[in-house]
Amino acid sequence: MRLLNATSLKLQGFFDDSLPPYAILSHRWQDDEVSFQDMQTDSARQKAGYAKLKLWLRSSSEGRTWLRFNSLVDTCCIDKSSSAELSESINSMYRWYQGAAACYAYLFDVQNDRASFSISAWFTRGWTLQELVAPARVEFYSSTWDNLGTKADLKDEISAITGIDVEVLEGADPARFCVAKRMSWASQRKTTRIEDRAYSLLGIFDVNMPMLYGEGEKAFLRLQDEIMKHSDDNSLFSWSSTDDNYRGLLAKSPSDFSDCANIVLSKRKLNRAPYSITNMGLKIQLPMVAWAMNTYLAALDCEIKGYPNSRVGIFLKLLQEKDQCARIMFEGKDRKAFDSALVSQSSHIEIYVRQRVPDVRPKHQMGFMYGFWLQKLPWKVKPWTPLLEHSDTEVWDIDEVISHNTWKEESRFAEIPVGSSGTAVAVWYRHIPTYKYGLYSVLKLGFDTSFNPVCQLQGAMWGLEPDPPEPR
Repeated sequence: MRLLNATSLKLQGFFDDSLPPYAILSHRWQDDEVSFQDMQTDSARQKAGYAKLKLWLRSSSEGRTWLRFNSLVDTCCIDKSSSAELSESINSMYRWYQGAAACYAYLFDVQNDRASFSISAWFTRGWTLQELVAPARVEFYSSTWDNLGTKADLKDEISAITGIDVEVLEGADPARFCVAKRMSWASQRKTTRIEDRAYSLLGIFDVNMPMLYGEGEKAFLRLQDEIMKHSDDNSLFSWSSTDDNYRGLLAKSPSDFSDCANIVLSKRKLNRAPYSITNMGLKIQLPMVAWAMNTYLAALDCEIKGYPNSRVGIFLKLLQEKDQCARIMFEGKDRKAFDSALVSQSSHIEIYVRQRVPDVRPKHQMGFMYGFWLQKLPWKVKPWTPLLEHSDTEVWDIDEVISHNTWKEESRFAEIPVGSSGTAVAVWYRHIPTYKYGLYSVLKLGFDTSFNPVCQLQGAMWGLEPDPPEPR
């Protein structure tokens, strides 16, 4: 780790076990900043950023000899021309800020009256999230280097600006909060490079991974994969989006977590099986209930704060490949409360969810009825035979049809409503023999938990019985 000597303005390297106390600077990158290469020559003095450096040294000279001058990824202490050094620095950045005696946040767009404090660009940048959370002490300075207050002094205002919980600003470990909530802190923040939206969050989730600039949105997928390797917190899947394409379980960007600020973990876990990325997709076992044709509502182990009796539910649709699913929007929503009453009706089902389903859109797929069409078939013509007493000749007639929807003889459709499952229709047939009392038989049609059609003949109309099984 290189530190800048406040007296000589020279850089010197230190190992972690020999670090002196140091201060650290956090600010929004502007034009003509000082680079590591500039610090090796006199060209640094010609840069506009050098004046900022000198003013900072004057403001932070409270007996601290060694200072670290950071400006997002590019810093005068880091040789960014070396990919190895850049990767090591980014993976170490949270720890460096955490170890600083003080962090000085320079807000170039804030005047002395603090009227513009809440709309400073500093609060919108991806890298400044960890620069705000990690240090124990953060001091804010205006464009003229006047002190605006500390993180401790301004914690309530900063919490309102950023959505970060006050407890975190007071020093609580971010790991005390679920993955979805931590993601929400970054949901409105921007970075110059797409990859940095992921790389700037490594410290917030205490994970490490190599830097691959050029990978674009894949960086955020890799970040989520690393989080899964170290945590079974499946609030990671509780994001929300307006994208009506088939989706995977992983979000495309931190922006998908913008409405997850009130997500908390459920006290009782329903999901105990481990999950991971495979070459068939994300392999996971979730409690699910049939919701519509080929569509499940799956329960996560998290809930909206203040609503402990309902978990966050997401919609998963079966694809043509065996055990393959995709996350979808259903009736304009991609999340729904999974009420506690549904838990007893759920089944734990193991599925694979591919992150990408190429060229497939739900709106282009043929719709299937969640039910049955009891089509009339032609009569079978046989030679006339007089009915004899106790004859075995079968004569049947529909006596009653019980279905969720109103049965109409003209259309003969029996549908299961959204959110229900199991039996779609029960048809009572009346046997008309020549003896005195009629005999009734029941035909039941429904779906099992994999949406396979099931037909049950004979047996009891309602209730449990060992033979035959109740269709679900």
